[in-house]
Amino acid sequence: MLRVDDPFAPLAEKIRTKLRETGPASPKSALPVITFAESLSVHFNGEEVKGLHFPDSHTDGDHFVGFTGSGMIHLGDESFMGDKGPRFPFVDASSGGDVQQLAKNIGKIIPGHRIACA
Repeated sequence: MLRVDDPFAPLAEKIRTKLRETGPASPKSALPVITFAESLSVHFNGEEVKGLHFPDSHTDGDHFVGFTGSGMIHLGDESFMGDKGPRFPFVDASSGGDVQQLAKNIGKIIPGHRIACA
């Protein structure tokens, strides 16, 4: 039931329609088979790959993945590149994101000279 004072009421049916268009949920085989709470280290193609959980930034499931042999790190949604260059990331508070924690987590990154992106 929609409330009269609900600012999203006019969008409710559009949202429901879009959700129905997304299709069924992914099968169990699509779910991750390796998970971690704080950190993870695996070897892949002769290279060590490290995962670090950075909680409560964009969401409560943010993590960085570092490729030690090639010297690259994937920042996930901690770093956003827009069409005009870097921009402040979206903080999804409804999924555990927190602006202050995002700033603390980004402060743990030691930047190099350039941003690598494709």
